[in-house]
Amino acid sequence: MSQARLAEEGRLAAGIAEIGRTPSASLDDPEPLSRVVGTIRERRCADWYALFTVDEASFRLIAACEPESGASHVAGIDLPIGTRPAIERLREARTLALGSSELAGLPASLSGRALRSTLLTGLYRDQVMVGFIAVGHATALGAIEPWARNLLAGIAEHASVVLQNPRLLEEVRTASALKSEFVGAVSHELRSPLIIVLGYLEMLLDEALRPLTDEQRDALRRTDLQASTLLEMIDALLDLNRIEAGKLPVESVPVSLPDLLQDVCEPMLRNVARPGVAVHRSVGPGADRLQSDPGKLETIVRNLVHNALKFTERGEVRVSAKAVDEETVEIVVADTGCGMPPEALGYVFEMFRQIPGSTGGGVGLGLRIVRRLAEALGAQVTVESTPGRGSRFVVTPKTGLDPTDEVGTVAA
Repeated sequence: MSQARLAEEGRLAAGIAEIGRTPSASLDDPEPLSRVVGTIRERRCADWYALFTVDEASFRLIAACEPESGASHVAGIDLPIGTRPAIERLREARTLALGSSELAGLPASLSGRALRSTLLTGLYRDQVMVGFIAVGHATALGAIEPWARNLLAGIAEHASVVLQNPRLLEEVRTASALKSEFVGAVSHELRSPLIIVLGYLEMLLDEALRPLTDEQRDALRRTDLQASTLLEMIDALLDLNRIEAGKLPVESVPVSLPDLLQDVCEPMLRNVARPGVAVHRSVGPGADRLQSDPGKLETIVRNLVHNALKFTERGEVRVSAKAVDEETVEIVVADTGCGMPPEALGYVFEMFRQIPGSTGGGVGLGLRIVRRLAEALGAQVTVESTPGRGSRFVVTPKTGLDPTDEVGTVAA
């Protein structure tokens, strides 16, 4: 291949690559396709460029290389396709070269100059032409026409993606909103009757209706435990749904860590811990109080303690807090359970992910909620784990939290 041909191919590749970067970086711009036109102009490979949208019977100018020219006066105006047979041919040919005779009928207001040749290439969505790019030259293309055609075809591929992405993004947003509404509605409908079931179970266990035999009491306790686990799953879904939607307000009030750890650990020790598993808690000097959201901080600690107890068959779970400095407290939940393999540490905080072979149950939302709530409180969550020896989760909330209106949809 000659050096001239190599240079030509290199220039073509560079042009297409540059165009590709432009729309990729401009998807949030109100008119991303106009950036494509600007980049074509910077390449200086023609004299006039424009982008059009097309429907069944008309076409419309949406961007031109010189907005200050007369083309701006027809931008947004529907023009009939019937008077422009080349556009109909473009639906099949995809790329067309127009000579002087076919350009004679082109309104001067579109280009603002006399053109000798113009290339057209279609923009397609689902195999249907939805627009086209027009590239005009004041002189005949001659030998560079193949190169210009290839460059324009590459540009059109990227521009088609730009046209497609806003629709896809809108579909994703709509699907996400519908998902959130569905999860919220179903969870609420499941939660209400389950609360009633738990209420009757409590009455039966308190022998409010009649005395129980040992076998009946054991069966009711097992039923109560499973119903309580189901309620925790439903509450987790509701919490996560509100977090993802940015609808959980954040408050900032004084929090007593000794009281918070007690409120979390004592019910867990009675209802969740296996026989032979001890739960220890401690609060070091300077870590007894902080300014934070007590409900969210309690949810974080409770989920970590609950997770530790589920995977600890013997040994202990230690919950501790200590002051790192004047602005940060470190809360640690460590267990002597089964631990996790190294590869699991990369996805343990992801939604609906569980460790292969684990028998703790649940739906894989507890640690996801921990991370999202921690981020909302300006805290970091880290984990260390060794298979067969246990895991250690560390949360570092700030001692002083500024209240905000709501939990934002922080990055996943």
